[in-house]
Amino acid sequence: MALDEPKDTDTIIALEKFKLAADKDLLSSTGGVKVDYLTGPFRKGFSIKSGKDNCGGCSCG
Repeated sequence: MALDEPKDTDTIIALEKFKLAADKDLLSSTGGVKVDYLTGPFRKGFSIKSGKDNCGGCSCG
Protein backbone atom coordinates (compact mmCIF):
# COMPACT_ATOMS: atom_id res chain seq x y z
CA MET A 1 0.00 0.00 0.00
CA ALA A 2 1.38 3.40 -0.92
CA LEU A 3 0.24 6.98 -1.20
CA ASP A 4 0.74 8.40 -4.67
CA GLU A 5 -1.11 9.98 -7.57
CA PRO A 6 -3.59 7.88 -9.60
CA LYS A 7 -2.27 6.39 -12.84
CA ASP A 8 -4.02 5.53 -16.11
CA THR A 9 -3.87 1.85 -15.09
CA ASP A 10 -5.80 2.46 -11.84
CA THR A 11 -9.44 2.05 -10.96
CA ILE A 12 -10.75 4.96 -8.87
CA ILE A 13 -13.23 4.13 -6.12
CA ALA A 14 -15.08 7.01 -4.42
CA LEU A 15 -16.26 6.41 -0.85
CA GLU A 16 -17.92 9.31 0.94
CA LYS A 17 -14.98 11.66 1.71
CA PHE A 18 -12.27 9.40 0.27
CA LYS A 19 -11.04 8.34 -3.15
CA LEU A 20 -9.05 5.14 -3.47
CA ALA A 21 -6.89 4.25 -6.46
CA ALA A 22 -6.09 0.58 -7.08
CA ASP A 23 -4.22 -1.01 -9.96
CA LYS A 24 -6.69 -2.72 -12.32
CA ASP A 25 -4.47 -5.83 -12.63
CA LEU A 26 -4.22 -6.09 -8.83
CA LEU A 27 -8.00 -5.91 -8.43
CA SER A 28 -8.58 -8.60 -11.06
CA SER A 29 -6.01 -10.95 -9.50
CA THR A 30 -7.23 -10.45 -5.90
CA GLY A 31 -10.96 -10.54 -6.60
CA GLY A 32 -11.22 -7.08 -5.07
CA VAL A 33 -10.04 -5.89 -1.70
CA LYS A 34 -11.70 -4.90 1.57
CA VAL A 35 -10.20 -1.92 3.39
CA ASP A 36 -11.29 -1.41 6.98
CA TYR A 37 -10.09 0.77 9.85
CA LEU A 38 -9.79 -1.07 13.15
CA THR A 39 -9.84 0.50 16.59
CA GLY A 40 -9.38 -1.69 19.60
CA PRO A 41 -7.12 -2.23 22.57
CA PHE A 42 -4.66 -4.40 20.61
CA ARG A 43 -5.26 -3.42 16.97
CA LYS A 44 -5.49 0.05 15.53
CA GLY A 45 -5.05 0.99 11.89
CA PHE A 46 -6.00 -0.14 8.41
CA SER A 47 -6.75 -3.75 7.56
CA ILE A 48 -6.57 -4.76 3.89
CA LYS A 49 -7.92 -8.15 2.84
CA SER A 50 -8.14 -9.85 -0.55
CA GLY A 51 -11.56 -10.89 -1.82
CA LYS A 52 -10.16 -14.31 -2.78
CA ASP A 53 -8.27 -15.03 0.43
CA ASN A 54 -10.11 -14.72 3.73
CA CYS A 55 -6.99 -15.67 5.72
CA GLY A 56 -4.48 -13.23 4.21
CA GLY A 57 -4.09 -9.50 4.07
CA CYS A 58 -2.01 -6.91 5.78
CA SER A 59 -2.48 -4.39 8.54
CA CYS A 60 -1.01 -0.93 8.39
CA GLY A 61 -1.21 1.22 11.46
